[in-house]
Amino acid sequence: MCKNFFSAYSERENNLILTHDNVKSYPLHEEHFFMQRERFFDADGFIRFYRDNTYLGEIDKMKKDVKHGIFEVHRAAYKDSLTRIDAVMSQAATVTTSGMLSKHSGPTVRQGICHHFINDREMKWKK
Repeated sequence: MCKNFFSAYSERENNLILTHDNVKSYPLHEEHFFMQRERFFDADGFIRFYRDNTYLGEIDKMKKDVKHGIFEVHRAAYKDSLTRIDAVMSQAATVTTSGMLSKHSGPTVRQGICHHFINDREMKWKK
């Protein structure tokens, strides 16, 4: 996850940002980075909990709903990766999921699932 964000911040700043210490030099990026980490781990905890406590396939159904809900926004043209990330996060927050988990998956979970798509190489932030 970190590598993708450091790359996006580097692209935006036209300056190499490789570590968390480098991100600290850019307060807006530092705040953004921690927000994205929170979303990633909210989704991770959600998936772990409900994977073991619901019917088989409910997590996959929710992920599919999120992916379909963000698809066009993700594939649109953007000036840089960070603009794509922000557009996808805004869209993911509004996606309505179906199934029994819909009432439990808040915006941070849906947004964090997008980061899981990136980590699982189902999607890329940089085109």
